[in-house]
Amino acid sequence: MLTLKKEDGDVEYQYVFDAKYRLNPALFGSDYHSKYRKPGPEEDDINNMHRYRDAILYYSKGEAIAKTVFGAYILFPYKDSNYYTGITDGQPHAFYSSIEKVNIGGFPFLPGETGLVENFLDELVMDSPDSAFERAVPQAGSKSYYKHKFRPRTVLVGMVRDERQLKVNLDNRFYHIPYQRVKKTCFNIDCIALYQPETIFETNAGIRYYGQIDEMEVVKRNDITEIPKKSEELYVKFTVREWKTLDQPIKPAGYGVRSHIYTTLYLLKQAQELPELSLMSEEEMRLWKELRRLGKRIKWRAQNRLLTAGSKVDEIEFDNVTIRVSGDRLVISNGVNTEDMSLANLNSNPRSVLKTILRLGPM
Repeated sequence: MLTLKKEDGDVEYQYVFDAKYRLNPALFGSDYHSKYRKPGPEEDDINNMHRYRDAILYYSKGEAIAKTVFGAYILFPYKDSNYYTGITDGQPHAFYSSIEKVNIGGFPFLPGETGLVENFLDELVMDSPDSAFERAVPQAGSKSYYKHKFRPRTVLVGMVRDERQLKVNLDNRFYHIPYQRVKKTCFNIDCIALYQPETIFETNAGIRYYGQIDEMEVVKRNDITEIPKKSEELYVKFTVREWKTLDQPIKPAGYGVRSHIYTTLYLLKQAQELPELSLMSEEEMRLWKELRRLGKRIKWRAQNRLLTAGSKVDEIEFDNVTIRVSGDRLVISNGVNTEDMSLANLNSNPRSVLKTILRLGPM
């Protein structure tokens, strides 16, 4: 039993590896040959793996009983992994393909044939919590897995012009912005985050403070007496219940905010750099999380250095590889070689995308 717990996740993921010393040679004319065409683990051993996964449960006081085994695999004695996986003839054994589909299957495993298992263990360790979760057979409701993370963008990230404004906003628990800029969205906002520009705050630049909105009102600018200004212009004044501090400040990373941008509370709490708040789709977020787990530097490319409410990430640079979303395609290039694949792969088979990026990266 292999048990893994991800740094940025709360779930323990367990995987069963069961050594079986039986190999079905798939003799011509046998039922096994007619079904699977090539040697592999015995069918009843695979069936046992299904039972193992479904039978091992976890119970903690005060918590519901839950399944904790996310995968189960037979290790069987066979020396030609290329033939078994279909590298030789393009037709992988059904019990190898089933690992990708239902996370149950078999691996050839002998003293001289450990490569497949080694690579698979690397994948399990590298997996983001999302990929680890999705290795399990989908459960009812799993289509809504990301839904809450990309609900309407109800966090307003607003710029503060100087240290005086920051202090007044924090001390008086409010933020104000011209009504004309947010008139179409202000009634959907439920949280404010404060952006401190690098030109003013230097090493303290970025986003540190956020808070839930307690009250919103449209007032004339000269009625905001905390920061006096003679003006009849209409402003929206958001009263914040309590300012909270992010666990880690969000760094500008060479970008800024022109006036304000919108994001989600999930992205606000997960982001490390400002452009990450402009991720617009499940696929972009999935790619971001997978790359971040590799612990290497990610550079974000947006169209303008000063982000606006409509800004989005155009390109990601990872080592010397650029990844760009173009319509429903994902274009991966190292300047010499380029690969084009369906954007849907980020959800259906994120590991294939990650492998392509790593293959095109520096050796």
